[in-house]
Amino acid sequence: MHRFFVTSLSIYWAVVFGLGALGVLPHSIGVPIAVPAVLAVGHALVCALFSWNAVAVLVTDPHAGSNTGSVAFACAALMLTLDLMVDAVTASQPLDAGAIQIAALGVTWLVVRGEGGEQKSPSKDYSSLVARRLAVGAAHGTMLTRLSRRGPDAMETDA
Repeated sequence: MHRFFVTSLSIYWAVVFGLGALGVLPHSIGVPIAVPAVLAVGHALVCALFSWNAVAVLVTDPHAGSNTGSVAFACAALMLTLDLMVDAVTASQPLDAGAIQIAALGVTWLVVRGEGGEQKSPSKDYSSLVARRLAVGAAHGTMLTRLSRRGPDAMETDA
């Protein structure tokens, strides 16, 4: 199920940001020409990241795309925030639409992270804890031997 969810959600967001890259230019009237270009390149980059994540999850291990997915979600949140700021300056779209997109992206991230909880947790290394307990046990045994004056450390004249 993890593979299906992550792949379908990644494809969905890749399409959303791909269409966003194409639709940036008509909505950015009244701002310098560099702003729509940066937004279009940013949307295309996020589209590529989500596409890459979908392919990585579909072709390889279901948890292989987790790093790419994290980068894709972070870049998507940044791009949606920039879109929201440009929309606030130009008043070209209502701010509710951008807020809903950011909320939907957050819910998608939670679903992807929740589905990723199925993977095995890496085994812990308890060797230092075992070594410490062995050392404390040996020190305790040596202390008891010296206190009772028995064993190899006891002097022959005391017996």
